[in-house]
Amino acid sequence: LHILDTIKYCCHGNDDSNEGWSSKLQIEWDKHRFKTIGELEADSLAICTNTKFYNKLIQLLERIISHPFSRNSDHFIRDFIVNVESRGEFRKCPVFIDVNGYHYALERGRRRNQTVIAKVIAEGSGRITVNGRSFGDYFTVTEDRQQLIVPLTIINRVKQFDIQCEVNDDGIGDQSKAAALRNAIARGLTGFVTDSEIYKLQRGGLLTSDQRFKERLKPGTYGAHRHKPWRPR
Repeated sequence: LHILDTIKYCCHGNDDSNEGWSSKLQIEWDKHRFKTIGELEADSLAICTNTKFYNKLIQLLERIISHPFSRNSDHFIRDFIVNVESRGEFRKCPVFIDVNGYHYALERGRRRNQTVIAKVIAEGSGRITVNGRSFGDYFTVTEDRQQLIVPLTIINRVKQFDIQCEVNDDGIGDQSKAAALRNAIARGLTGFVTDSEIYKLQRGGLLTSDQRFKERLKPGTYGAHRHKPWRPR
């Protein structure tokens, strides 16, 4: 009898309503995702002991969501889902219009002692220039060139924007310049992309400027933390 009552509830819902006959639960996955193990533990849902058990749990939740009457388990499933937009909030870059009618955004990026400016132009063809030169000609190291394409690659929009960069043409610190340009380009893209794409950039650490710098030399020492060896005599 208990099994029959359970099947009746899953198929018909409560006797006072016909919510059990509704369609399966609809979740917009571009705005939601499953919680991580750390987020489950923070919410006092410490049921995942390792990654293998967590992956099996996600598979079971996906099977429940795909069930025709999954709306009956709405409150249970919502405990394991988090809203992407609420956790991916970021100040969007303002967008301007030039005399030719093109939409563009200006942002500044920093890394160590380098400060750069990137102009992101919408409706482009994927052209990237640094001080009027192609970024492939300006940066000789392949890793530095790849830094500029990382924000566009994450959101799959490589051929949709033109980027014009301005840096201090002093001939030193190319690695710092590339990291600063990556930060400026990612910030400039926030004025054109969706909130879910901004969340991807934020999760990749591209919207946060790196404030680290070389610590100064202390008087009477060999370096920032290297002291002279102590001798008792």
